[in-house]
Amino acid sequence: MTVFLDTSSLFKLYFQEEGSAEIDAFFAENSINTVLISSITVIEFRSIVWRKVRMKEVSSADAQEIIRVFTHDLSLYSIIAIDDTLLQLASQLIDKHGLNGLRSLDALQLASAVTARDQVTLYKTADRLLNDLFKAEGLPV
Repeated sequence: MTVFLDTSSLFKLYFQEEGSAEIDAFFAENSINTVLISSITVIEFRSIVWRKVRMKEVSSADAQEIIRVFTHDLSLYSIIAIDDTLLQLASQLIDKHGLNGLRSLDALQLASAVTARDQVTLYKTADRLLNDLFKAEGLPV
């Protein structure tokens, strides 16, 4: 099975929070041979980690370790590059779904997901809006 994970789902593999048990169970119960992520995930992941530090949910030392492990694991993921075509698609998706609340970084996630449509069996996100937009674009969640 090939899955696409947005940052909200991927992060749960590295930090125990609400929804982590579900994503862990998903990986334990399924034969997953490829995990696709958007290249924006690399930046968003770090942003989440440091937000957790600011919120006093994780120490700076633990944050650095989480980032180190994630960086080491990047070779395990297939990364969808952000290029001019993907940026154009993200712009079109904002025009299409902007009234529903689609914003810039989620538009890049959604564009990455749409671009991988022919490769992906299932899409996972912990973001309610992004999940709804995956469905609206006909992506299996």
